[in-house]
Amino acid sequence: GIENVIMVDAPGYAQDVENMVKAIPGIQAADPTGQIMFSIHAYASAAKDEATVTSNMNAAIGSGACICIGEFGWYHSGVRSAFEKLMEVCADENIGTFAWSWGGNEQSAGDMQLDMVDSLDTMNLSAWGTQIFGGEYGIQATSKMAYTGKSYTGTIVEVEDLVTPATTQAPTVEVPDDNGIDID
Repeated sequence: GIENVIMVDAPGYAQDVENMVKAIPGIQAADPTGQIMFSIHAYASAAKDEATVTSNMNAAIGSGACICIGEFGWYHSGVRSAFEKLMEVCADENIGTFAWSWGGNEQSAGDMQLDMVDSLDTMNLSAWGTQIFGGEYGIQATSKMAYTGKSYTGTIVEVEDLVTPATTQAPTVEVPDDNGIDID
């Protein structure tokens, strides 16, 4: 059979951490190779506030399973998430995260607020992209080079070099700031 890792999303659009944790023992028992990873999507439900983030992450970590945040965003369905707390916990616990998304989200649904770049231009980070790459717990602060550097010939680009302040737009949807922290 296959020997790669299989990622299993939590139920409820991957945001129901409580039922995921309940199901973990049975799912793990079905895989004698131990190659299963569990994914949480942290938006308006799984990351609605700092207390929810803390509770969900403690439960997931306490399960002993391999977990990741398969998707997360600062805003979804009219609700601002506690993404700062999520990024902090994940950095502290060495849990991988996947921020949503590079771009191309639908403007009509208000999801373009989750575009990390403006107009699909990878050299022009949005306010959200700036947080993901340059924030306190962003990619540049928490990532480790996958190579020793001996065979890496690319250029490491600083976040400041990617952001063009004149064209970077703050979110256009009014979002209540329950945490006292603005996204940009």
